[in-house]
Amino acid sequence: MKPSRRLLAFAVSALMLATTACAPSAFWMFANGGSARPHDCNSAVSRVWPGSLQGKAKRIVWRESRNRATAQNRRSSAAGCFQLLSMHSRRFTKLGFSWRTDRYDPVANTLVAYDLYRDAGWSPWA
Repeated sequence: MKPSRRLLAFAVSALMLATTACAPSAFWMFANGGSARPHDCNSAVSRVWPGSLQGKAKRIVWRESRNRATAQNRRSSAAGCFQLLSMHSRRFTKLGFSWRTDRYDPVANTLVAYDLYRDAGWSPWA
């Protein structure tokens, strides 16, 4: 992992740890470039979302993308695990990601989805 990516991952993890009740071990592995970085949507949900919310989040991932991080809606800008829209690009930026390059990254998409959930609850996926 490049030093700049490691610093970014550490900053995101510190932000998430400071504002959520997520398991610290998951973010520590991301910050240290651990080999356990998820490459699929459900694994990312398991690492990012609190345990009490994981079941519903995984059901949403299945409905929206069939657990495919590269899912793309042909009729809209919806992309990635949670089928986030281009209107959420500022949220990607807020968390240190880029809509253009990171929307199909399962960890980035899942972190942004969790941030969206914290602001709006389940309504974006209703």
